[in-house]
Amino acid sequence: MPQFVVNTNKLNVPPHVSLADDEFYKCDKISMLLECDVFFQVLLREQLPVVPGELFLQNTRFGYVVAGIVRHSKPAHSSCVASNFCSKHEVHFAHNYDSDIFTKLDQTVSQFWQTEKVPEVYTEADSEQELAEQIFQDTVVLKENKFEVSLPLKQDISTLRLGDSLTPAHKRFLNLELRFKRDEALFLKYKDFIDEFVELGHAKYVDISSYNLDEQAVFFMPHHPVFNENSETTKLRVVFDASMQTYPEKISLNHVLLNGAVVQQDLFSILVLFRLYKFIINCDITKMFRATKMFRAISLTPSHRPLQNILWRPSPNDDIKCLQLQTVTYGQKSSSFLATRCLLELVHRFRDQYPLAADALLYKTYVDDINLSSNDIKELLESREQLIELLSKGGFSLHKWCANKIELLKDIPENSQHKGFVHFTDNKDSMVRTLGMKCELCSDTFVISSPQYPTLEKYTKRDVLSFVSKIFDPLGLAGPIVVNAKLLMQQTWLLNIGWDCPLPSNLYEDFRKFADSLNKMQNVVVKRNLDTQNAKSIDIVGFSDASNLAYGCCLYLRIVDTNGNVNVDLLCSKSRVNPIKKSTTPRAELNGALLLAKLVKKVYDIIQPRFDINVYLFVDSQVVLAWLITDPLKLGVYIANRVKCITELTKGFSWHYVNTVENPADCLSRGVEPHLLQKNLQWFHGPSFLKQLDFQPQSYKCEMPREIPELKASNVVQRAEELPLFTRFSSIDKIKRILAYVYRFVNNCKSKTVDRIYGNLTPQELNHSLIIILRCEQTKFFSEEITCLNTRTSMKSNLKALNPFLDSMNVLRVGGRLQHADIPYSTKHPIILPKRSKIVHYLIEKEHRILLHAGPKHVFSNLSLKYHIVNGIREVKHVLHKCTICFRLKAKHAEQLMGSLPSDRVNPCRAFEKVGIDYGGPFSIKMLRARKPVIQKAYIVLFVCFTTKAIHVELASDLTTDCFLNSLKRFIARRNKPLIIQGVWKLAYAADNGITFKYIPSYSPVFAGLWEAGIKSCKYHLKRVVGNAVLTYEELNTVIIQIEGILNSRPLTALPTTDLHEMPYLTPGHFLTGAPITSYPEEDYTNVPCNRLKFWKQCTQMVQQFWKQWHKQYLVQLQSRPKWRNECNNIKIGTLVLVREDNIPPLKWPMARVVDVFPGADGKVRALSIRTSKGSIIKTSIYKVCVLPFEDNM
Repeated sequence: MPQFVVNTNKLNVPPHVSLADDEFYKCDKISMLLECDVFFQVLLREQLPVVPGELFLQNTRFGYVVAGIVRHSKPAHSSCVASNFCSKHEVHFAHNYDSDIFTKLDQTVSQFWQTEKVPEVYTEADSEQELAEQIFQDTVVLKENKFEVSLPLKQDISTLRLGDSLTPAHKRFLNLELRFKRDEALFLKYKDFIDEFVELGHAKYVDISSYNLDEQAVFFMPHHPVFNENSETTKLRVVFDASMQTYPEKISLNHVLLNGAVVQQDLFSILVLFRLYKFIINCDITKMFRATKMFRAISLTPSHRPLQNILWRPSPNDDIKCLQLQTVTYGQKSSSFLATRCLLELVHRFRDQYPLAADALLYKTYVDDINLSSNDIKELLESREQLIELLSKGGFSLHKWCANKIELLKDIPENSQHKGFVHFTDNKDSMVRTLGMKCELCSDTFVISSPQYPTLEKYTKRDVLSFVSKIFDPLGLAGPIVVNAKLLMQQTWLLNIGWDCPLPSNLYEDFRKFADSLNKMQNVVVKRNLDTQNAKSIDIVGFSDASNLAYGCCLYLRIVDTNGNVNVDLLCSKSRVNPIKKSTTPRAELNGALLLAKLVKKVYDIIQPRFDINVYLFVDSQVVLAWLITDPLKLGVYIANRVKCITELTKGFSWHYVNTVENPADCLSRGVEPHLLQKNLQWFHGPSFLKQLDFQPQSYKCEMPREIPELKASNVVQRAEELPLFTRFSSIDKIKRILAYVYRFVNNCKSKTVDRIYGNLTPQELNHSLIIILRCEQTKFFSEEITCLNTRTSMKSNLKALNPFLDSMNVLRVGGRLQHADIPYSTKHPIILPKRSKIVHYLIEKEHRILLHAGPKHVFSNLSLKYHIVNGIREVKHVLHKCTICFRLKAKHAEQLMGSLPSDRVNPCRAFEKVGIDYGGPFSIKMLRARKPVIQKAYIVLFVCFTTKAIHVELASDLTTDCFLNSLKRFIARRNKPLIIQGVWKLAYAADNGITFKYIPSYSPVFAGLWEAGIKSCKYHLKRVVGNAVLTYEELNTVIIQIEGILNSRPLTALPTTDLHEMPYLTPGHFLTGAPITSYPEEDYTNVPCNRLKFWKQCTQMVQQFWKQWHKQYLVQLQSRPKWRNECNNIKIGTLVLVREDNIPPLKWPMARVVDVFPGADGKVRALSIRTSKGSIIKTSIYKVCVLPFEDNM
């Protein structure tokens, strides 16, 4: 079965041949599976070649089938194709191969989106990365020019237990050998690769019996081939799978490895630097990822080598042997970190000796590609020599040397140069790949060519994604073309169709036109060197634009040389498609400006350490410019957040207006046909005004709009009473800023124009306003104490023990006894603050947020360094108790005094007159005893009597209404018709048959404790009797009826008796049969004469005696409340609550508001209705919600 639609144009099937499947070229579902013994009986001897070396016609009893290998032109791999039949192994093989296709596509798509986003600056390493770094530093050894490292394990290897990895690795190896049988050329290449591994000493054979698999940490890695047709040295590479899960632990080697930090610069940064200098040298580190692999130049400490084993045999006739890998290898989560970290270790150890080489490894190396660049040939040659010497100290060497000047390659052996030797007189031979991009060395240009794609009758969603993701343009030099591809991807995704479903005709036509235009497009050529050698001034000029389809931004480098010549060239660009949920054009323009701010900040941080640059940013939206100069506090949340982010990223840069016609970013928002891009000079060289020598961006001004959209609505309300500043706002920072501006205004009014203060608030102004705020609070709460201090009279307050005093700013502080301590003044004499003060609460809340929601003691300890709060720890606990974030993480459900038992539970009546119903399960059953029985689900239906706790169990085959009604009919036929039924659903059948139905609130098992306990008891016996066995319907029905009898024999209370042969306790069975269900048969009294009337009276008396004992002994046992013994305040309508969800973390529990309450007979609320954020109203119990600690709720 092919994995994709096969192109039949090249297939030459003779007309006389009768095919078993005329549509063999389609990827479809498997119709029939044939066992191996049947498979060979179907085959006939005759074979006819179709495509030599690839496809042939195999004659079978069903007709001819096409079999062999098809070279697929989309992904870089082959696929096996056979029609009509396949063996078990072939099906398994096809499954593995399909997963390879998905993995390949997933990696390609991930790479596409990774190159399309603006690289972010790496933040501080997390704890896992810090631990990996510490392990590396503690274990790395550089001895005799070779590194030896340890794997960064999450726990010590002596305590590590991974489970059985040998069995699954063995199965994977046998599947790999099946692939070798189909492709002998693959096997030979694979064998050569493994032989090289052993010959170089990177792996050695070990005896599996030497491992103690039960006690020792050992891991066997499966392996498979990966093809790279673009590679010039290694077309095939064997990749090891350290993510395979073991049995039964279900963990892998990668699970126990730490993920180290990224220690190299990102691809985007290196490419930007690569374009700034005139002369370049490119080379690869050997013994890394290609050639003889850098990974394999790094030895692994011997104690960790048992974690790197593979299975191999040179021939299927040989025994399978174990190869232990001796070096760091690919396929492990930590391999990239260890390899690149070794390069960084060389820098740390020899930076002073090789400064130029250290700079190259730090800022111009991506994985194993090194891109040296400089405006000075001598400096570049010196960098080259230092680099060779530095890397040799770690056992690394360099190859695939290439440069844009032939003198830069002198003394480099020809066999170490790229393709042996680069002919600078022949453009064809001077084409090389550097960092994934094609670079033509003679003309010193980047060449962007389109991925070729065949024209098919049908395209699928997978075809679109595969084609688009192959476009590699990390700098965005062909951004207007890529945005068209992104729009196609978005339209395809919105169809919500399967991966292999054909596209509708309109989208098929759009994709076909786009693919055809790319196929016909000539190569896009962009110059690499931006010519900074003779630069007098360098400017970065950015543009952004948006449409209803997409938005984007582009950056240009404007260079004025010493001769007055102005060169403007495209540096990079980024684009995004608009979200599915459409927004206004100004918002899209603002998103484009935000993308521009992120991009220019990234590029500025790259270039600024090496050159002095100015930055100018342009947009063609007057609304966006108006937003950028508006206080974010006056804007809506969406706009304010983005304006604030743009302002922070572009601090020190200037924003200006540009006409739409002169905005090159317009190409990114609308897209450009591929064949027109090379002719678009404005895209590659910017608008014409940038080429003017006297370019002045300040002159490009526009008239701001009179009405700025999306301003925050503000209403001024005049009230009779004055609102204090402290109660109007709930943030101490906001109160400080307002008060500081008020004092600045007052001071500016009193000062001369020259002495007035403008701009942002200074720390001194903010501190002064805080002192005023605290002084006001002290005057309000400690007026008597302050008066006593001013009049120097005796103080009778509790503050007397603190020996308080007023400082130079009339702030009340602690005098204390620490005058001679060498500590800060604020700690020696903290400010005294009152309890029950809103300002104090605001200070506590702020400190709580600063300390990332630390506990009361931590917050109180930090506050004590500046303030002495009366009853401080109590105040801190009081404020922190109201923190909603902390409350969510330890939320407790609402409670209420346990209600009285309903009358149905405490008044005698006939058994099963009032019942509750519940389902339990599912349980697996088999329909019949056979070798391969059909497994189905079954459920138990539980009926429990409210008065006697007797249960009745029925077996149901599904959860349908019809099946339940059948169970109810069987129950009525055997136990009589009930008068009342309680459950979680409502049935019309019950009302039609005179049965009163009562239902409990949803998600409220506390209202159904009686039958929930019955289900629990049934499962208790089922788990111990049945276990994991799968019974037939009849067997399971027998077991649950036996369990019913056992549960109906449970003791309710003791019975007074003098006969040792009688049961000494009352059970539910007494109310059903007059005795426990499981009691022994009584003696035979059939031959004893007895008056019939007297016998009837004896039976009646016995039943009455049971009810008498039920009243005296069982009923009184129900008096006490096992839990919920305290009375609580009723929840009121309008209360804000959290809704508990069993499978969701507390921080994600939804909020809801109480819209109705349902008090019980005692007036206590135990059930309520809530309205969720989605607008739905749910009736539930109070135990399902948590009351938020707001003032209105408490």
